[in-house]
Amino acid sequence: MKHEEIREAVRLHFMRGIETARARRAANGPLAEAKVAEFSADADRYDEALRTGQHWDPIAHDRELCDFISRNHLPIVPGTSDYEVLRVEHLRGWRDVARAVVSESKALETFDFNAPKDSAVRPRSTDRLLEPLWKEFKDYGKTEGRWTDKTIGEKEEHIALLLEILGSSTAARSVTRDDALRVRQALSRYPVNRRKLPSTRDKTLAELLAMPGLRTLNWRTTNKYMHTYMGLFAWAEDNGRVEKSPFQKLALKPPKDKGEARRAPFTVEQLRKIKRALAGNPALEPHRRWVTLLAMHSGARLNEVAQLDLTDIVQVDSIWCIDINVRQGPSGKKRLKNNSSARVVPIHPDVIEAGFLKYVSHVTPNPTGRLFPELRYDASEGYGRNVNRWFNDFFLPRLELKTRQLTFHSLRHSVANLLRAAEVPEAHISAVLGHEQEAATTAGYGGGFPAWQLDADLRKIGI
Repeated sequence: MKHEEIREAVRLHFMRGIETARARRAANGPLAEAKVAEFSADADRYDEALRTGQHWDPIAHDRELCDFISRNHLPIVPGTSDYEVLRVEHLRGWRDVARAVVSESKALETFDFNAPKDSAVRPRSTDRLLEPLWKEFKDYGKTEGRWTDKTIGEKEEHIALLLEILGSSTAARSVTRDDALRVRQALSRYPVNRRKLPSTRDKTLAELLAMPGLRTLNWRTTNKYMHTYMGLFAWAEDNGRVEKSPFQKLALKPPKDKGEARRAPFTVEQLRKIKRALAGNPALEPHRRWVTLLAMHSGARLNEVAQLDLTDIVQVDSIWCIDINVRQGPSGKKRLKNNSSARVVPIHPDVIEAGFLKYVSHVTPNPTGRLFPELRYDASEGYGRNVNRWFNDFFLPRLELKTRQLTFHSLRHSVANLLRAAEVPEAHISAVLGHEQEAATTAGYGGGFPAWQLDADLRKIGI
């Protein structure tokens, strides 16, 4: 890591503690003299450790540094030069925190009558502009391990729109209930795929909201945005950044008539049409063909297939399978929805007959070690972004199959329906799809069922 990156990680860490202490002193007044003396002694002790290079309890300090590294997800290993930089900066952080506490406590014991005339309207020390507030909230989420990379990417999008609506120079404390209602109103007129469509990508927000006839966000997507804002301001309220969240209880209620399900499965005839189109287009990029064929014959999620490594194509009891896991290859960016998503699923014979193993042989070896090296990682969508956009925005419309309910994820619903129609036991279906299972005996690879059993189940969904 760069020196400045380590210093910034330390600064953000101690800043949160200082802000909490400031809020406490603002409510309770200056510290008692004995407490001030204690902090002064601490500052001197940390200063001495910096001058001599000797911590008074090195074992405890090492434990503290290892905890700091883990909480902040830093790529620092004990014994390296980066670790030594962190050790020094961490001591400086503690020293300066102690000094700041003493200084600010003493400042509350006197009045400054020479303050500038406009000081009464200056922001309080706990004020935050919206963008820094979001960064602080994001750091908190990362430290607590609350969000996946995909979730963070989605929230970044949501916050970017909030800043566009309210202005990046807006102080969090100044956001009112009317502002929050204005945000929700803007979302009700906000178009889908703004950055992709030629008609909307270069328009300002004001121009977009005034354009008639645009397909706008549905209520579920609107609520995703609103939940991001509700979470941000609820956290800000809990941590003294705002008096009260203006976004409380502003999520939309589901419409009374929701119509069709959000995602519908394809019919057998629609699946056959998709399969014929994939087979009948020799110019189609291989990664698009094989990701789609694997998903529509296994029910695997898009990113589960798109992120496969070459080593994830395995034989179990002479049956070719895909091993869906989070064992990190050179890319180091695999992820799964939950623990039960890790599983081994047989490759349908139709996929093998179409030439999949020949493709595997052709792509081996490559420097990335990945089955589909052309697919690039996206923080929001993983490795599936390219295939998802192609399938939903080009392939399905060309086949005249595109509706709001039919997407790439519909392939997963289709496999589930076909397995149920074939009277495959629900526990086997859960093992194939990577759903959580209740019985402890079904834990493990393939939900505890042998490869031959799941292979026999999957052969029943002939398309």
